[in-house]
Amino acid sequence: MIAKKDYEAKRELFIKRMEMSDKVFAKVKEKLIELGIPVLVDYSSYESHPLGRSEWIKVYGELMGQEALAETLFEEQAAQLATIESRASTGKTVVFFYVNSSGQVVTRKSGDYITKMIQLAGGEPAIQNLGSSETATSTITMEMEQFYSQAKDADIFIYNSTIDGAITSIDDLLQKSNLLSGCKAVKNGDVWCTRENLFQEPMKLGTVISDFHAIFTDTTAEHAPVFLYRLESGDAS
Repeated sequence: MIAKKDYEAKRELFIKRMEMSDKVFAKVKEKLIELGIPVLVDYSSYESHPLGRSEWIKVYGELMGQEALAETLFEEQAAQLATIESRASTGKTVVFFYVNSSGQVVTRKSGDYITKMIQLAGGEPAIQNLGSSETATSTITMEMEQFYSQAKDADIFIYNSTIDGAITSIDDLLQKSNLLSGCKAVKNGDVWCTRENLFQEPMKLGTVISDFHAIFTDTTAEHAPVFLYRLESGDAS
């Protein structure tokens, strides 16, 4: 377990690095403009609605002279969401997380675009009221015991492989912490993993939402997920 003072020190270091990165970017941008080089800043990550991020494809379509294609691709994503939004909530509780190298759990802040996609897909975040809307970070780090107490009754686990690397089985998950064997989703074998390109496809968030809906409604036979796969079952008892 990381001592509080160590955590605070790491947090302060992270903040300083972020501030330094912002300052470096500002200087580079200023220099490029000074040299007469056009600069476009992609603010898609600031969009409050997931499809707002996908809609940025229209910006790049405009730049490349492919406005019609960009419009078509965006409408395909919007249509997938429209189909799902007309359906009732699934009532499934969901946790999206990964385990870091220190054995802590990193999950998404309430109101983050991932949690919004879970809700748009008919699910409900199993852990509520995480983080502050005043902070820019999108994740929350929790001790494993705290996570277990709040997530043990969740219906579905989604493991984020984009940071920690892909896992293929529930046994792989339990190697990170055997405490997770007592969780409902693990016992029922309802544990899924993201493919590592999930965050590299912001223009396909309608498809991601459709994938979520398929696993929440147990309809993956009809809609094979593009960005998710079920972990192979092991003996989680």
